[in-house]
Amino acid sequence: MRYQRDGWSIEQGLEKGRQPPDWFMEDMELGPMEVFYIRQFFDLSTERQIGMAIGPIPVSKIKEYGKRAGLEPDVLMVYEYVMKAMDNAYLEHIQEQNKKKLPKKGKR
Repeated sequence: MRYQRDGWSIEQGLEKGRQPPDWFMEDMELGPMEVFYIRQFFDLSTERQIGMAIGPIPVSKIKEYGKRAGLEPDVLMVYEYVMKAMDNAYLEHIQEQNKKKLPKKGKR
């Protein structure tokens, strides 16, 4: 219910790399592993280069965060894969949103 009421502000916050509110995570009924990956992703999103367009999260930062979280080397490989996949999906979403904001051809 809260998401339906506040969904627009949540989406704006996510686009800006902000942490979602606790109730947002609770309403999803995620397990500890999903919560870990989502929180890591939002933290890592603060490390991306931003210029004319939003860039990917640097792989060096993904590895650094995984090591800082105490992940073993075999788990670190999975972590890196998951973070890259999440980042690619996020960047594709942002690209689609930006395309929607462009003026239609022939209109001003």
